[in-house]
Amino acid sequence: MFETIKGIIGDIAAGAIKDQRIALSQEQLTVLDARMREALEQLGASRRENTRLSQRVAELEQLVEDRDAQISQLTVPGDQPRNGRRSETDEKILLLLTNGRELTARQIASQLGISLDRTEVHLAALRDAELVYHHSYIRLEFEPERPNEWYLTNDGKRYLAKHDLIK
Repeated sequence: MFETIKGIIGDIAAGAIKDQRIALSQEQLTVLDARMREALEQLGASRRENTRLSQRVAELEQLVEDRDAQISQLTVPGDQPRNGRRSETDEKILLLLTNGRELTARQIASQLGISLDRTEVHLAALRDAELVYHHSYIRLEFEPERPNEWYLTNDGKRYLAKHDLIK
């Protein structure tokens, strides 16, 4: 009989432990379910944001394309490269700087009869191509600002010779 009572008590204890485990599992399942719902909401928000950003990127790409088309229509004759050569304006600038001449952007603009802004754009492109360079001067406080003087590089000279622009 003692064994029977012991068995019944064991069964009751095991049942109580099982009930506790089931309750714990249900709590964990509820927490996991809440976390999953939260993650799904975040995923939905991320997808909506991704869609919005994709639409914005498409709009911006179209704006860039439209802007590039407008720029190409505004290009001044003589500013376009030709058959592997620099633009006519670029070549005129390079020719102005031959024989060791040092000119400011303002002097170049004046001699070519084009705006200073346009000249500076050409000089920047020529500098990036390492066909011209300029010295930046260190000035003291009391000295007036001195404009940069532009020079022809050896690559610039080679370009002119290659295209028979100098002898």
